[in-house]
Amino acid sequence: MKTNQGNRFVLPVNVTLTKKDLDAYANEPLKRAVKVYKKQIASRERYIKKLHDSIKNKKNLIMISYVMDEVMSPMPRLLNKKRLMILAELYDKDYLTESKMRELMVSIQMNPKKTGSDFNYLIDNELIKRHNKFSYYITDKGKQFVEYFSKNTSIMFFNMLAKRDSFKITKAKKKVVVSEELSALRSKNYKMMMQPFWDNSITRMPKDRINRCKILWEWMQSNKMEENEFYLRMLHKWSSK
Repeated sequence: MKTNQGNRFVLPVNVTLTKKDLDAYANEPLKRAVKVYKKQIASRERYIKKLHDSIKNKKNLIMISYVMDEVMSPMPRLLNKKRLMILAELYDKDYLTESKMRELMVSIQMNPKKTGSDFNYLIDNELIKRHNKFSYYITDKGKQFVEYFSKNTSIMFFNMLAKRDSFKITKAKKKVVVSEELSALRSKNYKMMMQPFWDNSITRMPKDRINRCKILWEWMQSNKMEENEFYLRMLHKWSSK
């Protein structure tokens, strides 16, 4: 029914909402969202439990200490754990004051003495820069050291963790016969080991381990092999002796 009120028309409209309509509009989407969130929470809880069990495992804790020592060994001798700690604290911050860094060291029972010389070393090597008179920020070069340590520690630890359970000790026979497959594998490994030196026109393995590591690391960088497991093991082995 239309009612003429000048130039206006009024249309009577009836709207009926049922419980089914409200469920379809509001409740069902919420139920689906809750179901997804529950799955995510359950998955995260399983992951946290797995990490917790790994950290509690005594063998894993010892393995972590070994891995960290191995990862530290190729790094510059003067870039010690304390200085690396400073870089790690600065990594995701805009800036950090020396006094705050000392407070942190005291709270985690680190020796805060000579922290000023640590900051000066990092500045001299362009790993950090001054933000103002009393604070500092990290450079891209400094971030690379933090990323190297973090990435390679994770790679090496989880690789060792995956292989440890499947490791079996077999008793060697008195007379060892080398199969063709093993001989081919040894030949392949030797060629891979020597490739960085052959590419630098070096036919014999350098006796000096420092020079050996330098040539290998530069070759890995130029060939984008920084994460290659085979060459990382070589680098860690030679630099840790």
